[in-house]
Amino acid sequence: MKKKAREEDFKVEGMTHRIFWTFVCVSILAIIYFNITELDDLKRLTAKFPEVSKTVKNTFLHTYKVAASLALVFADIILVGPFAYLSYFSDHIKPKPGKVINALSFFDLGLLSALIFTFWTISANFMVINAVSKNPSFMSRMIDNEILIIFLAALTVLWIFAVILKVYSYTSVQRRELCKYAIRF
Repeated sequence: MKKKAREEDFKVEGMTHRIFWTFVCVSILAIIYFNITELDDLKRLTAKFPEVSKTVKNTFLHTYKVAASLALVFADIILVGPFAYLSYFSDHIKPKPGKVINALSFFDLGLLSALIFTFWTISANFMVINAVSKNPSFMSRMIDNEILIIFLAALTVLWIFAVILKVYSYTSVQRRELCKYAIRF
């Protein structure tokens, strides 16, 4: 009896902790990846745009790593924020029981949106830098750019589908109440 009670004490509901730690790890790896981008590759990238002034090119070269890292962090916060707000203030509204999508909260969906955005930024940096690099990464020879874009687009569509399923796991009265807590832009 004691053993069974102990197992229930440590049972974690939902997927939030798994998604959160995956998001944190991927974000840290993305920031590291942005910061190990070689300066020579960035110089070759700026050389592709002769119409841009030398001052702008130098500014880009010296601020790219920090700017990319900060932009990723702020964009992730902006993506997660509205979902966290909705999840927090609408916690008292319970969806219809028996739906698989109920394992995900709105906060989980916000984390997933930020995770997918992080994957998009990593892949954009990967494709652009390897296109101009003198010594492209061995991964660029293994992964075709079109396949990468199709995979990320499929992930994005799956996320949109999950959001729609989550919204429609509530009754129409509950959805109207959820609208009270939705952040409007």
